[in-house]
Amino acid sequence: HAPVTFLPGHGPKVKLATTQVEHMSKGQIWIFSNGFKVIYRRMPSHKNIYYAMALNGGYSAVPDLEYGEGAFMSDYLGLCRIAGVSGHDFAHYLDSEGIVMNSEVGLSSTIVSGHAPEDSMEKLLKILLAVFNWRGHDEAEFSRYVENEKLLHESMRGTIYARLASIDRVMCPEYVHTEFKDAENLSDAIGLKADALFSGLSSKMNDGALILVGDVDETVLKKMLLSYVGAFRTTDRAFGRPKVDYRTVSGWSTYMLDGDVNSVDMVMSVEMPLTIDNKMAATVAAMVLKQSLANAIVDTGMYLSLAYSFDVYPHERFSVRISLNEADSDGFASGVDLAGPVSALETIRDALSDLSKTSISKGDMAAFKMLLKERVKYQYSDPQFWVNALVERYIDGKDFTTGYEAKVDAVSEEKVRAILTALNDGTKIEYAVKKK
Repeated sequence: HAPVTFLPGHGPKVKLATTQVEHMSKGQIWIFSNGFKVIYRRMPSHKNIYYAMALNGGYSAVPDLEYGEGAFMSDYLGLCRIAGVSGHDFAHYLDSEGIVMNSEVGLSSTIVSGHAPEDSMEKLLKILLAVFNWRGHDEAEFSRYVENEKLLHESMRGTIYARLASIDRVMCPEYVHTEFKDAENLSDAIGLKADALFSGLSSKMNDGALILVGDVDETVLKKMLLSYVGAFRTTDRAFGRPKVDYRTVSGWSTYMLDGDVNSVDMVMSVEMPLTIDNKMAATVAAMVLKQSLANAIVDTGMYLSLAYSFDVYPHERFSVRISLNEADSDGFASGVDLAGPVSALETIRDALSDLSKTSISKGDMAAFKMLLKERVKYQYSDPQFWVNALVERYIDGKDFTTGYEAKVDAVSEEKVRAILTALNDGTKIEYAVKKK
């Protein structure tokens, strides 16, 4: 792999302009004279420093985007040349140094994150400078990538991912900024579009923050930062998120298709202000829903996957994705016959209807609340949890952490039932595949 000498040296000197307490995490906010912001929370971290370079600006800012193109941009950093070496060699270098780096380009933000050994903090700063200041488009690498992604797209037909991508297109038919990859429109131009996006982000590194969580002495860390953050490019321009036209279909639609395996997918989505109160109540609602559906399908010969998500932009929204897939018949309990997708779909509908009408036992509510509180409490000792929470706070403006125990305690059965009813009555797409 490439030697360490390919990394940049010190940047222009800057001064520490302001120091503030970060009230959510009880950490520190350091703003430097060039406008660059660092948020640091010191805590035990198993000899690693956890980081996220979180920037406002994602693929919604890319002009002339084709449907599904934005979802490919998270792969960009692994394909371009960084500080003169190929993406492949750069990845090998990171691996040899024990440094993990992931990139996630979303609709309205871009986050480069991971972790590194504590004694590699200075090296990590050099690497981030290389990523944001010394990149180059690798035309041959992107051509190979496009070819491979088109082959992968073909092989994904019939998978849960492909089915959910189809539902997504039905749910918002004219929305080009989907989170699902669609290789049909993919071309070598994706590399140039991603390069333009990252070039724009790299010119306004003060529109976001470098988040660090670990156990490095603050004085030592500040000294390193003073030596390097002056090399990040910043600007005095005002920033704003582009307007995104996101309109889901209304009501309930069902699609019946023939395919290779029996399956049922359902996506439900409802607009909801994402306060900490609503997020805790919606999380409990998802727990109630999963238990109810798991009990309902026990005799269908199918297995359940349930995922839920909270979107802040372009609209605050709560969504639930339910998938049933045919289990291996060798694992069926005695007397269980495979219910077809139509029957399984009816089972899900009945369970959803019941949840919006019947009471949830006090014992179940207490158990779900306790589980949620224990889950969050356990995460408090995880540095990655604090990185994610700080990203939410300073990119999306959301604090889902402060006072969470009281918010969970306040979740009522009525609130949970109202959320489940809203999901059942909101935008809902059903997708049933019957084996040929």
